[in-house]
Amino acid sequence: MSPAQFCAGVRSLPSEPNIYIAESLLAYQPARNAATLLSQADHPTNPTRRAQWFYSDRAATVRGRCSGLNTSYQLKLRAGWNAVMTVSQPGHFLVTNATSSLPYWAQPTPLRQVRTLFRTLFAHP
Repeated sequence: MSPAQFCAGVRSLPSEPNIYIAESLLAYQPARNAATLLSQADHPTNPTRRAQWFYSDRAATVRGRCSGLNTSYQLKLRAGWNAVMTVSQPGHFLVTNATSSLPYWAQPTPLRQVRTLFRTLFAHP
């Protein structure tokens, strides 16, 4: 986790949280040493709504528009995992709490040799 460091023009109240963002998931297939990348969106290749998961170390309200960018935040985080949605709108993007359940889409070609590719994920202490 690291400080959110949202862009200039965006405020977090009562303070800036430390967050971790998971934009996609890996479905591991141990017998094949393969993994399939999963994303959550309203369309597999041209989404207008895309879900991510934010892990926040504290509750925070995040609001504002990034200075010089086309991204706005209207987000209430609670401590723990939060379903967050980026919505593509004409001329800008809105990052907000997820309001609907979006389907999962699987990458058509699985990743191979994932124990080597993601060595640190499979390292045992």
